[in-house]
Amino acid sequence: MKRFKLLFSLFTLFLVSSSFATVPQLINFQGRLTDSLGNPVSDGSYSLRFRIYDDSLAGNVLWEETDPIQITKGLFTVLLGSTTSIPDSAFYSVNRWFGIKIGSNPEITPRQRLGSVGYAFQSGQWNSSGNDIYRNSGNVGIGTNSPATKLHVENSAGTAVWGSSPSFTGVYGSGAVGVWASGTTYGGYFAGYPTTGTGYGVRCQTSPPSSSDNAYAGYFSATPSGGSGVTYGVYGEAGTVGVYGTAVNGGMYGTGGNYGVYGASSSGTGVYGSSSSGYGVYADGGPNGVVAVAHNSGGSGVYGSDGGNPFTYAGYFSGDVRVVGDFDAISGTKSAAVKIDNGEYRRLYAQESPENWFEDFGTAQLVNDQATVNIDPLYAQTVNTAVTYHVFLTPEGDCQGLYITGKTPASFEMRELQNGKSNLSVSYRIVAKRKGYENTRLAKLVGPTPEEVQAKDVKLRAEMAKEKAEREQEQLKMEAERKQMEEQRAKMEQELKGTDKK
Repeated sequence: MKRFKLLFSLFTLFLVSSSFATVPQLINFQGRLTDSLGNPVSDGSYSLRFRIYDDSLAGNVLWEETDPIQITKGLFTVLLGSTTSIPDSAFYSVNRWFGIKIGSNPEITPRQRLGSVGYAFQSGQWNSSGNDIYRNSGNVGIGTNSPATKLHVENSAGTAVWGSSPSFTGVYGSGAVGVWASGTTYGGYFAGYPTTGTGYGVRCQTSPPSSSDNAYAGYFSATPSGGSGVTYGVYGEAGTVGVYGTAVNGGMYGTGGNYGVYGASSSGTGVYGSSSSGYGVYADGGPNGVVAVAHNSGGSGVYGSDGGNPFTYAGYFSGDVRVVGDFDAISGTKSAAVKIDNGEYRRLYAQESPENWFEDFGTAQLVNDQATVNIDPLYAQTVNTAVTYHVFLTPEGDCQGLYITGKTPASFEMRELQNGKSNLSVSYRIVAKRKGYENTRLAKLVGPTPEEVQAKDVKLRAEMAKEKAEREQEQLKMEAERKQMEEQRAKMEQELKGTDKK
């Protein structure tokens, strides 16, 4: 068995990921091989096995290859990695040793420790811990040579940052601003495509603050640029629920110059908010707090339900309410609640009719058994007195009786019966058909029947209960994930401290 000695040098060492295209992926190795007396070995072809270890004596083999090497006067050159690629993991630590074996002879001892050379000096700015690689100072740029933040990613032709996880968090941010995104079209674009269970394009969660300050799971703001387009703080669009919010006090809060909350859905719910003790949806906007539009037949721009609880309200408005279009009260009444002397509020009910009538009241003075009454011109613009109208008279004194004659679209005359000559005051009530509704009588209700609405409400509440249970499970899962992430972060901080001490 021959004994050999080796004098070697590594000119270019690959120490970082192969994704850096400018960094060589080979080790340029040169050596001089001698016998135990220091004489060069004979010229010829030799089989040399090269290895990288994680220990100077034993340890694990991180990489190896065997190459036929031509030796002249003891000298040889080889590009390691030409036969077997050198993995990144071979240099995850600074403690690496190089071993060479010639033919069937034992490996040359001692093993040689690898040091940083060539491009490896650049990688010295990085540290490693297990399978992790990190740096303690400076900024990192991808797609830019002047990074402005700890991690600055730019891509002019596609997605700059992509996060994906089949069972955990695709992108996680923590801090005063956990994740900040800005774009000419979208600041952030989020999509969820679950194969089973519930999926979220965006899922935000926060804990109650310890002080009187506010805590936001998600904060979205849009500033108009001066153009004619509409800006949205939050715009949600989905096949089922466009925007969904749930919380103890407020499920959803929106404020904006054009729309506080805007939600659209092709077949489900545009905006859905749920709260156990506060607001399901609270919106504060410039012209409109909430705008809701329904496109499907039988749908509702806004749908409210009392949840089957007679002591709750499907809708409650504090202030004036305007309705453009028909207003139907189904299985209920239309009434005004008026406060009486004892502080109670009592209902006064609206008078209903099978036809659409508008009425007006007035008084006139009967002189020598007659009086002419001109119909109020403003009232006349709301009704069609050219078709027909009714006048009901109440004399405010003794007389022979009264009757109407000389009816025109603009006036009517009152006369006393039996050629009486009374002079007295008369109260009258005029009732005329609303303009545009002259032929409407007992019109059929279109859209879903009350029974269909009730069935839909029961189904919706069942779905809400199911979603609530799923949300609670999801919240428990997210809390477990949050704790796991906190543990991982604490572990990483400890590892970083240990690395810094080294």
